[in-house]
Amino acid sequence: MKHFYTIPTATLLANLPNGASQSTTTPGRPDWSLVVVEAWNDPISQDTWEALPQCTEHHIWNWGAPVPALMVTAFGAWGVVATDTIGEAVRKIRVSWPAARH
Repeated sequence: MKHFYTIPTATLLANLPNGASQSTTTPGRPDWSLVVVEAWNDPISQDTWEALPQCTEHHIWNWGAPVPALMVTAFGAWGVVATDTIGEAVRKIRVSWPAARH
């Protein structure tokens, strides 16, 4: 199962995920990145990385929830608006960044 995260870009660059992953800086907030981890190498690496400051996982089962304000600013250039759910936002993001497919 893929894991989706937002994290400050500086934190990401200093702490790359220990597993198969892809990332992109966000068009509206280059100080933030979207990360997709396809597989963690081990649970300790996952737990350690997820505990990093401001690292937020966007669980698939929560994709019906309203999109966080940060994602509206970060991905507005890709069509994300405040009335989107997380799932709707991800569908818009993956048009510009196909790695966001779940």
